[in-house]
Amino acid sequence: LVIPRDSLVDPEVEPVDLRMLMPEEEPAEVEVVSPWTKTVTIGVSGEKGNSESRDVNARANVRYETEENIFESNIVYTYENSDGDTTTDKKRIEGRYEWLYPDSPWRWFVEGGARKDRFKDWDYQWGAVTGPGYEFVKTEKVELVGRAGLGFQDQVGGEEDGTDMVGMLGATYNHEYNDRLAFTSLMRWVPIMNQMDDYQLDTRAQLDIKLFDKDEPWLLSLGAEWEHESEPGDAKANDVDYFANLGFSF
Repeated sequence: LVIPRDSLVDPEVEPVDLRMLMPEEEPAEVEVVSPWTKTVTIGVSGEKGNSESRDVNARANVRYETEENIFESNIVYTYENSDGDTTTDKKRIEGRYEWLYPDSPWRWFVEGGARKDRFKDWDYQWGAVTGPGYEFVKTEKVELVGRAGLGFQDQVGGEEDGTDMVGMLGATYNHEYNDRLAFTSLMRWVPIMNQMDDYQLDTRAQLDIKLFDKDEPWLLSLGAEWEHESEPGDAKANDVDYFANLGFSF
């Protein structure tokens, strides 16, 4: 006896999709990386006894980076007191915004800042410059960018009180050695355009070390800064600062 296969199927019963009986796979989690990086560090030292001293170095950095633009800002405060006499008291704020061109090493930037130093010949300075930048090296771990621009600088107080047109030639070098160790540096030469032998030269270097796991926020920041003024007036031509700060990033 042979029974046709079709006669065993009830035509009124809808076929069951076996895929519906299988457990659904959960979608893979996609890690969202924030374009913002914020860091705050502070170093404090003191002495009391035959001599008294108090030193403070505080720093804050904010950086925003996407494929189209980069914004970075820094605030620095340095204070030193020895035996009741203040020997260092200076503040600095600066920022840079850059427009990036897709598939091109070129970029355009505008940067500005202000600073006040109690022991300079002037009371405070502020200014801004704009111009092109060029990526000489750009890899996942290393970045070398040169910049050149024109702008103005306004100085209040001192022998050269007033506003001048200035140029700017500089570079930044960043190297992320691994997940816990990163090096950053900057060089910037700012001459007064109608008197090129009157200039300011800034160089900075900083090493950031994650103290624990790479995902932990705590870090040790080591660095040094050298500022040179060709026409310092009654002040010294060179200022050298070095620091060892503890802080966190978020």
